[in-house]
Amino acid sequence: MAYETSLKHLRDLNNVIDTARREGVEEGRAEGIESGIKQVAIKMLNDGLSSEMVAKYTGLTLTQIESLANNNRVCETTAGYKSEKPRKKRK
Repeated sequence: MAYETSLKHLRDLNNVIDTARREGVEEGRAEGIESGIKQVAIKMLNDGLSSEMVAKYTGLTLTQIESLANNNRVCETTAGYKSEKPRKKRK
């Protein structure tokens, strides 16, 4: 009887672990998808698309998009410059 109780307890623990693992994988997958959508939205904003257009194609709310725009603002590119080493004169 104690052996059967022990086996039942072990099976219950294994079921709990399997369930937790499945839930963790599902949660991680959902977070990854959300992260990918946000990265695409940032790229769209950086390419000059309007917030409304980004919302239409990503499914994010305008509030979420404005938050992304404020937190990930791209600075203007700097002016190009040339850095040349002085050349030695040939003899």
